[in-house]
Amino acid sequence: TGAVIRVYEGHDGRVTACAWSPDGGFILSASDDQTLRLWERETGAVIRVYEGHDGRVTACAWSPDGRFLLSASSDNTLRLWERETGAVIRVYEGHTRGVTACAWSPDGRFLLSASDDRTLRLWERDTGAVIRVYWGHRSGVTACAWSPDGRFILSASGDQTARIWETESGRCVAVFHAMGGLRGCDWSHEGDQIALAGVSGVYLLRFRREALG
Repeated sequence: TGAVIRVYEGHDGRVTACAWSPDGGFILSASDDQTLRLWERETGAVIRVYEGHDGRVTACAWSPDGRFLLSASSDNTLRLWERETGAVIRVYEGHTRGVTACAWSPDGRFLLSASDDRTLRLWERDTGAVIRVYWGHRSGVTACAWSPDGRFILSASGDQTARIWETESGRCVAVFHAMGGLRGCDWSHEGDQIALAGVSGVYLLRFRREALG
């Protein structure tokens, strides 16, 4: 029906992102107030507030098993949090400008980040090591997503392009040119289509792995 079921209030700044827990029982939110908040879906109660970033929190994501949280910030870092205790497990440093987006690999072992420094970075979750840097965009990277099988990465940018990368090699295998900057991207659950959001509309594209050569 489109009816509003509940409004979750508590942040002291603009809410920039939100994400469902894998089991659907909780909602995670990120805000310009430099915090994340964990909400109980049914009651709207704030279960925990995660503090530590020195800039606005721009993105957030759950680990596949729901035990950990990942956040991105304009302070140029990502942070890995233990959901249950709120403890910061690791800070990922390397980007030279604000981090705009983040995502977990399907198996939960790696992290992906996008940044205003025009790059994406692939991180090993447990060590914080940078495995690979993806170069090619001519403007800030605004969004990123993994293919369901983890073999490819999708990125969107203000340079009016979306790019598909081979995760392991870092090779850019496809470029899509849009009419205007792009702000979001995602893969279908089946992995055969991608969706892009931009200033000129929403694009739906077919992805054929066999056509990449």
